[in-house]
Amino acid sequence: MEEQKFDGAILLRLIDIDREVYVRPGAPFSSYPNYYQNFNGLFYRSWEIYSMPDHSINMKTYTVEITLFSIPQDKIIWTAITESISPSSIEQMTKEIAKVVYKKLKKVGLLIDP
Repeated sequence: MEEQKFDGAILLRLIDIDREVYVRPGAPFSSYPNYYQNFNGLFYRSWEIYSMPDHSINMKTYTVEITLFSIPQDKIIWTAITESISPSSIEQMTKEIAKVVYKKLKKVGLLIDP
């Protein structure tokens, strides 16, 4: 890399994928009481009870380590860990991480525009 005039490299490494399932239980609900609608309903005093099905959400949390490596110094000069929750794709997650890292490196003075 030194021959190609690079002075640094940014490495991303997947550390962990945490999978969680959240379940929202179904909720019961009822119709209008039958006993107000006619004599038969009034006599039996019944309500119809319905139940909504359970709803589950699958969540994945990706933990990624970011390392900035100085090629001339042959050492790590900055590192961070980030988490992305249920990204729509690996490409989208990588782009979001790149934007955050770019802003952070500029803020701390480790990245200078040419």
